[in-house]
Amino acid sequence: MIMKKHMTKWNEGDEVMFIDAQPRPTDDKLVRLPAMGEVCTIRKVINSISYDTGDRCVGLYLEGYASSVIEGCGETCYEAERFVPLAWVKALLQQETSFGMGGLPPARQVLHNCLKLFGGHFLDRCCLYHLDHQNGVVDSVVPAPRGPFPFILKFVNDTEFVAESFVPLRVAPEHRLLVAALLGMLNPHQKHGRYRLDPRRHLVEYQLGATVGLKEVNDPGFANFIVNYVTFLAGRVFDPLTEILYRDRSPSESLAKYKLAEAINTAPGAPGVFAGVEKLKQN
Repeated sequence: MIMKKHMTKWNEGDEVMFIDAQPRPTDDKLVRLPAMGEVCTIRKVINSISYDTGDRCVGLYLEGYASSVIEGCGETCYEAERFVPLAWVKALLQQETSFGMGGLPPARQVLHNCLKLFGGHFLDRCCLYHLDHQNGVVDSVVPAPRGPFPFILKFVNDTEFVAESFVPLRVAPEHRLLVAALLGMLNPHQKHGRYRLDPRRHLVEYQLGATVGLKEVNDPGFANFIVNYVTFLAGRVFDPLTEILYRDRSPSESLAKYKLAEAINTAPGAPGVFAGVEKLKQN
């Protein structure tokens, strides 16, 4: 999509998303660049001239960003063309997740309504995500205490899905056996789901299977529960993994230090949702 500069209206107080991290010669005059996808608030809008091209442009001052002052020119601004209004992003994502369900059998309505529910969950929290109705998949990156955790939900049939969250620590080949031993000690203590080492991504994941119906997908809190449940349990092994990968601790030493071997699964439960989870454990 090509955005024309004259079509965009910039206003003080509006939220914008940073979309252009390509280095520019004058970036060193800025206090810092926002991260890709970061949402910022406009502090002031000015007519300016690009220091890089000499062309006229719209300049933005951002809340929380106070750059250096150039003598005779004032504070260095950010070129508006490097941003897109957050309202545009929300409108496009809403359009992507909104379409009619007429004529679909009930089972397919469950699948599509569930994906739409999760898409709305990530949209409301300004999380970038990808939604694939055709293949029954939604994936995102979820903020967590230990950093962003990848999250994927994929349907295996019209009413059963698998939700996965990955610990953002790469497992090198020399650590695979130790990590596998750690996960083998943890899995018997899980009420639902399991930990596993993804051999393709070289990441540890927590994997949860669930069977859902119209009751669950019409519950506005269902997506929040699943996302929090899976990322909570994935995040719980971050510290023990760190002990193995970077401090040469054994699996038993790591579990003993963080007392996970004896811990009961403390994530909130949802009776009736986890039908079919035993099948997942056996695969």
